[in-house]
Amino acid sequence: MIQLHEHALQAVIAGFFWPFVRILAFITSAPILSGPAVPQRVKIGLAALLAFLVAPTLPGEALIGLDSPQGLATLIAQIILGLAMGMTINVVFAAVQFSGEIAGMQMGLNFAGFFDPQTQSEGTPVGSWLGVVVTLAFLSINGHLMMIDAIGESFRVFPIGAQILPGSEWQRLSLAAGQMFSIGVHAALPIIAAMLICNLGIGVLARIAPQLNVLSISFSVTLLVGILILLAALPFTVQYLNGTLVWAVRLVAP
Repeated sequence: MIQLHEHALQAVIAGFFWPFVRILAFITSAPILSGPAVPQRVKIGLAALLAFLVAPTLPGEALIGLDSPQGLATLIAQIILGLAMGMTINVVFAAVQFSGEIAGMQMGLNFAGFFDPQTQSEGTPVGSWLGVVVTLAFLSINGHLMMIDAIGESFRVFPIGAQILPGSEWQRLSLAAGQMFSIGVHAALPIIAAMLICNLGIGVLARIAPQLNVLSISFSVTLLVGILILLAALPFTVQYLNGTLVWAVRLVAP
């Protein structure tokens, strides 16, 4: 007959619970996995499976009891660390949505807003299209596997019960959020340059031939040029996004 003492039982539960909390916080903030299209049961089940695989690798001294004085502080630390790692990778996706807003505004498509089920907010056609592009680019570089590897490696570098993150690490993660606007502008730069040239040409045409109703043709011209530029710049945009996504995943990888 197998006898399991209370202390051993608490150690087993704690060894599973702490990695489960960190991984679940990471999944709820990481790109793709945090989307509303992924059911809550799938998120919880995936977090439980990864925690089950990580638990045997944790050192014994890291198994803080759930009812210990350090329990609440450890719980908050795991949630903050998981959320910080997931949101850092999500910066690139938010930047692409931002670039889509810029491109749609230049093309005159921002008035055609609709409810985006992926983000549970109002979206634009260009922003949604770029969101699909960055998602496919992320999957093409096995970003989902890199995320799982990063969260597993975090337990070795940032063990349970240790300091949440050193000051330098917090500074590095905060700088990633500041890169959102830079990434968004760089991704939308081709359409911004094309729309600038197109609008300058329309302005010159309006001065040369004032009898033409330039306003009636400007929308069609900017829309056509914007779509052509988006298609022409797609290979370069994907290449840029691939490098940026790899940078974001490596940023959170210990």
